[in-house]
Amino acid sequence: MDVQVETGAQPSVHLSWSRQRAAASELQVTVYRRELGVKSAIWYRNILQDGRLRSFAEMTLFEPVAVLPPSATGFTDTQVERGKHYEYRVHRPELANRYNEAATYFVVSLDVPVVDQHGTILLVVDETLVEDLADDLRLLELDLAGDGWSVTRLLTPRHPQQDPQDLHRAIREAVRADPEIQGLYLFGHVPVARSGFLAPDGHQNGPHETDLYYADLTGAWTDLQFFSDSGGESRSNVPRDGRFDHSSLPKAIDVMVGRVDLSRLSAARKSELELLRDYVHKAHAWRNGDRQVPYRVLLNSSHLFQEHTWARAMFGKDRVMEAAFQPELNTEAYLWAMDFGHWDGGSEEHYVGVQNRAQFFLNFGSGKQKWMGGKNAMRMLLAQPDWGLTVGWGARPAWHMHQMAAGWTVGQSHLRTVNNAFNGREFYPGGRYAHLESQVHINLMGDPTLRLHVAAPPKVPAVVRGSEGVVLSWEAPDEGVIEGYLVYRSDHPVSGYQRITESMLEPDVRSYLDVSAAAAGPLYYQIRAVHRNETRSGVYQLASRAAYVWLAEQAVEYRPPVVPPAVEQQVVAGESVVLQVPGASDHHVVILQHPEQGQIRWEKGMPVYVSEPGFSGSDTLVYRLFDGVGLSEPSLLIVQVSAN
Repeated sequence: MDVQVETGAQPSVHLSWSRQRAAASELQVTVYRRELGVKSAIWYRNILQDGRLRSFAEMTLFEPVAVLPPSATGFTDTQVERGKHYEYRVHRPELANRYNEAATYFVVSLDVPVVDQHGTILLVVDETLVEDLADDLRLLELDLAGDGWSVTRLLTPRHPQQDPQDLHRAIREAVRADPEIQGLYLFGHVPVARSGFLAPDGHQNGPHETDLYYADLTGAWTDLQFFSDSGGESRSNVPRDGRFDHSSLPKAIDVMVGRVDLSRLSAARKSELELLRDYVHKAHAWRNGDRQVPYRVLLNSSHLFQEHTWARAMFGKDRVMEAAFQPELNTEAYLWAMDFGHWDGGSEEHYVGVQNRAQFFLNFGSGKQKWMGGKNAMRMLLAQPDWGLTVGWGARPAWHMHQMAAGWTVGQSHLRTVNNAFNGREFYPGGRYAHLESQVHINLMGDPTLRLHVAAPPKVPAVVRGSEGVVLSWEAPDEGVIEGYLVYRSDHPVSGYQRITESMLEPDVRSYLDVSAAAAGPLYYQIRAVHRNETRSGVYQLASRAAYVWLAEQAVEYRPPVVPPAVEQQVVAGESVVLQVPGASDHHVVILQHPEQGQIRWEKGMPVYVSEPGFSGSDTLVYRLFDGVGLSEPSLLIVQVSAN
């Protein structure tokens, strides 16, 4: 399946495919279309969305737009409108001669205007991390707020010090207080819920870790059934043991959810705190447009055949590589990668001693879906310093992530995948294991707010309070087609931002006068660049992560940190050396790209360089300085490693 999108005054969508191998009397291809939107609801019950219950009647259904004869190998849809995202399903029925039923899903964007506000994200944080990762958590919250989220932090005792039911109650209370909460970001070793008695990988039945419990805000989860009292914690499930009964979800989940939990990873060569700091930094680098990754996908394993269909349509045949994770990903980078990866996250040749250079993963295989283990292969992908933003299991059932091509977050697409059994199975067939749809094991590892496409923010922002008001200034990003700028203001750094530019500022504007700013009290500003985002799937406006400036109560101006001139660092091979990062004594160091020939450890908040055994020569890292609000421009630090 291939897709070509024409935008402009007369938009159209052209679909093409290879000739289907079947008798003419059996073969037909039906093309379905609907407007893309989070309007799916469960088939026979209600779902909580945007603070109210919605019914199946509000679901946006696919409608057939073409039923094509056997000779057809393409179709052009001209009945589309500018300013909209569309979702397509191209379906071939199951044939009498045993060809399997097949369907491909994809989305297109026809000059869609910017969506810059997304509601509230509830950041659920392991309270033991707050002191040691204070600067990194502040950076994370600003990244989320700068991407259009209002951020609410909820602290929780570390697993197993708090019962998951207590945390669930706290989450529900937070949602009652703020019905705009659209997602949960679980950060750290947040209490782990387990449920069911299932074996989606075909091995031993047992309860599975499930963050979907927290995302179900109105369902009834019971702990009354006897399944087994043997096999220890990983396999037993008896009444009132804290492990829920359900293998299938009681109802559809209400909000998206993702977890970044890098605890107890015995195969990793860093501490949990270091791994979490690395994760925050690499997610920042991605969201901020500091990482350039080729727009291509790595596909492997017939188990993931249904995922391959949307990936091929999303990326195009020229950007698809068929190979296993290793050795391909050790030297080549991809945006998405899908495989039946090696089962052992402690494997040197597959995880520990190599790089898996992709940002979004599906890593299918036995045992991985039970992610608490110290050598879990999904979490080891997440534990890389520069790569691995999100990881899912995939295949059982199929994951449907094609909406990411239109700007959806990974968590939004994951939510639609999870709820597939409850919304009339709008995505079908679900692979070879459709009976596993909407079961408790379909967890997302990683930040649920991350997107496939990112845009560079304005550079060198500044703010000055003058006699006529507050003047903000900035420079244009180095990359991208800029369509304008948006400015926001709040009295709180990570929530409450209101747009103060009634319409988008012109792309050549470099300043803004805020005449309505309060004369006293702290003021926080966001400046976002709106890019024309052109993809294989069409065109839509994409807002960057915000550039931040602020004024303290008595301040008259503010400028972000400026990196002093760098000097080369001299390091002896094999020794651990605290890097003398210019400006780091007054600011937090945020690493955008780690060295290729060494490892960065952390000591009292400062980066420590350790070279790889046997290496001598030049190594580099890229970093920014962070003062708690603003960021410096990227800077390069060169490390010269000499032999012993």
